[in-house]
Amino acid sequence: MAYGRRVRLRSRLTALALAGTLVATLAGCGGGDDSGGTPQAETPSASTAPSADPTEPGASPDAASSDDVATLLRAALRPLVDGPVIDFKHEVFSDEALAIETRGRAFQQVGWQSTTTSPKQIGSAQAPHGDEIKGTMQVRAVGDDLFMQLSTWQPPLAGCWLRTGSGQVPGGLLAMTPGVPGYVTLLGALTADQVVAQDGTRIVVATHVPLRIALQLLTTGALGLLQLDASQLDGSTVPLGARLTDGVLTDVQLRGTDLVSAVRAAGGEVSPDAEVTLGQLRISVSYRPGPTDAPAVRAPGAELVMTNAEVKAGRGC
Repeated sequence: MAYGRRVRLRSRLTALALAGTLVATLAGCGGGDDSGGTPQAETPSASTAPSADPTEPGASPDAASSDDVATLLRAALRPLVDGPVIDFKHEVFSDEALAIETRGRAFQQVGWQSTTTSPKQIGSAQAPHGDEIKGTMQVRAVGDDLFMQLSTWQPPLAGCWLRTGSGQVPGGLLAMTPGVPGYVTLLGALTADQVVAQDGTRIVVATHVPLRIALQLLTTGALGLLQLDASQLDGSTVPLGARLTDGVLTDVQLRGTDLVSAVRAAGGEVSPDAEVTLGQLRISVSYRPGPTDAPAVRAPGAELVMTNAEVKAGRGC
């Protein structure tokens, strides 16, 4: 879905509609009655975090200059962006309930891969395990290609990989792009504002990113609740909270209330019903340097790859 498309809310949606839309998106990929669910963060928010300073424990956050904070953030990013591998986890919460969890690994030169999990019932803040899992989605990005596989596909689709078409979003997760995923693109877009909290080796920094970048953390279902034109994205930003642990950036969080405010500040519209849904949204991306000897992501064998036409026809690979 293009960001420039103006989408209007047609019916009343609850907070759980975010996850429901994602499951429906996956089901549409499989062409069956139950191709499975897909999907799923906890980090400090720039708008709600407490106060303290990284340079002088117990001092006011204002004690550090903007240059100091920018230097602090750059240094915290370096172990991630200068390394060959970045491990990430993307979680979407509706209120306190985990709706989507994606765990992945991105490589500097050779693409990325991920596993997305959805719970059978939404209500717990913890990731589902065993019988609690509705379904999983595997995604591999190699070169310009994106491949996806659903655990709930039945024969003859079971075990096959779909090569997605142009503009097709795996599971409705907008960060799943060819080449570099949006989860990693986010790191290069962070701009530090101020230190807002410090507790030992943990520091919370208020940051902002272009609204265009932040929208990649949404699902297509959540994006569809916003009435926003592409022209309104230019120059628009949204605040994020970033947590630094032992000098390394470990978590970034976007709150739905901040997103709604940013969209309205950009000139976009959010209906009252959509505001209720998005206001309960909390999105977190966690990071850590990946192992340098991690096996590279590879495209599935040609005999396992199928096209959208083959999926719709139920032929499989």
